[in-house]
Amino acid sequence: MTEGLQQRFEKVCPKSGEQAAVDRHRQKGGKSMKITRISAYQVDVPIKPATISHDRVMSVFDITYVRVETDAGIEGWGDSVPWGANFVPAYARGVRSGLDELAPHLIGRDPRMVGAINDVMDFEMTGHPYVKTALDVACWDVLGRSLDAPLHMLLGGMVTSAPHVIGSVPPEPCEELEAAMNAHRGNGLVQFSGKTSGDVGKDMDASENPGVLRGPVIRRI
Repeated sequence: MTEGLQQRFEKVCPKSGEQAAVDRHRQKGGKSMKITRISAYQVDVPIKPATISHDRVMSVFDITYVRVETDAGIEGWGDSVPWGANFVPAYARGVRSGLDELAPHLIGRDPRMVGAINDVMDFEMTGHPYVKTALDVACWDVLGRSLDAPLHMLLGGMVTSAPHVIGSVPPEPCEELEAAMNAHRGNGLVQFSGKTSGDVGKDMDASENPGVLRGPVIRRI
């Protein structure tokens, strides 16, 4: 970062608050921590082929895993998994390109100061939350590990005994829809979501079928 940009950054996103928090932590006997390395790993995860919007067939998830390493020997992991390039404004190769831009600005910073980390990312790159999310999650992971506490406790605690997982079903009438819902039920899922196909008559049939096929605890959204 050039001197001019650094001065502008300190005005827009002052480091004093972050440093003051770190100093108070040290005064209470806490240890300092700095990011020493950020690594990205690309992994193709095959899935059962599924037709989604725009008649696209998804058969693999292009996942980017991020590892944040620190001088305290604690590391954190995060990931980003865009659904192709024409579903939402995000794409897998863009994650890795964005990490090349952001990672150098986070080296030497305390990953436990998650708010400050996000301020830096927002200053250095406008938008592109699908890039930042992997780094954000990895820093939260470092914070949780440093405190020996699960992430849900840091975010307010667990409010359900188990996470609610929703299964996607195809916009197909009768047999295919019923088979998809039953397959999900066999895996313990009782909530379902789906998209329209673009064929109005077909979609009307599909929207009526859940009312006939639904088992316990199903809702339309």
